[in-house]
Amino acid sequence: MIIYFSNRNIASSRAKTIEKVFGDAFNKGGSDSLRMCLSEPPEDGSDKWSVELIDAGKERQALKSVRKRIEAGELQRKWLVFLHGNNQGFDDNIRKCQCLSDAYGVNVIAFSWPSHPAVSGEVLLKGFQQLNFSAAIVAAVAANISLVLGGALFRKYAAYVRSRCNAYDSREAFGDCLRYVADDLQAKLADGKKLNLNFMSYSLGNYVLEWATRDAKLSGTEKLFKNVILCEADVNREGHEYWLEKLKLGTRRYVTHNEYDSVLALSDIYNKDRLGNSPHFLPADNGVRYVDFSSGKDVKSTHPLFFINPDNNNSTKNRLCKNNLGKNQKVFDFFKAIFSGKVVFPDKSPKAATGFMYNKAASTYCLRDKEPYLEPSDDVEA
Repeated sequence: MIIYFSNRNIASSRAKTIEKVFGDAFNKGGSDSLRMCLSEPPEDGSDKWSVELIDAGKERQALKSVRKRIEAGELQRKWLVFLHGNNQGFDDNIRKCQCLSDAYGVNVIAFSWPSHPAVSGEVLLKGFQQLNFSAAIVAAVAANISLVLGGALFRKYAAYVRSRCNAYDSREAFGDCLRYVADDLQAKLADGKKLNLNFMSYSLGNYVLEWATRDAKLSGTEKLFKNVILCEADVNREGHEYWLEKLKLGTRRYVTHNEYDSVLALSDIYNKDRLGNSPHFLPADNGVRYVDFSSGKDVKSTHPLFFINPDNNNSTKNRLCKNNLGKNQKVFDFFKAIFSGKVVFPDKSPKAATGFMYNKAASTYCLRDKEPYLEPSDDVEA
């Protein structure tokens, strides 16, 4: 099962396919207005998941029905709450959630925010005030970027500005989503058995998480999850430890890095160093486990690390997501353990079988199953 909470606009209240339910703008009631949708996989093995848009105001009644199915053993107790990133239409969000459910054998609760919006001049101006666009221009000139490529980067930047504004404006609705999970699923199970709840925020979704944390929008959700993982976070590395210290969602916190992440390399043009591709200068002994995948086999420039799968040529996930990502059992095993609520890296001496070692100088757990992936030097011809 996948439960979608969204502050997107309702595209069609009578949609027969899940992709048509939500649009790319905020709910007409405002960015804090949440709607809920239930979806389940088909019994015939096809890609046509069911869709049920819950009437506004009946969310708790719907969650009560979900609780009863959990208590009856019809739904398993392993759930992943997923907060997606930038440039995601609702159809993109759906595919990722279905892929996660299929590949890792979990039920998913998704918070879907409008990260693929239209762009207006007013919002661009707001974004320019928040982002260091002049620095981006200097960087582009210094890198001798062509006008054609520069135009493409500007369009991406314009969309990114709007998405980042929407991420900030979604922090209240995200907190409300987690309180539904805490109050109406976890706390009210009649049999007294807890759900195995874990959480992943991905890419620019971590900007939602950052400001929900900074602005104290997550009250009532303390220790809700066993594992909390910030995957390839598109937020500033500098100063992240201060708001991360306030993040009390889970028992254990993990932060991933890929130094060669192609998506975050683009974000670096507009921003300061990103947390998700900067496995250096990290604070030690702050209770966070930093995990560096940069030197992993087949990781290369991958942004969605959780979709690196040893069965990538044959899985349903591959058919749904249409990716050509590499195969790496150790990467997959890491995320499977996180999503299963297991303790990953209980100490600073990980077992050799995991493929990781602890780098004391960098305060990170590093995947070392091949020689480091190196970008070609500037003087090497293509």
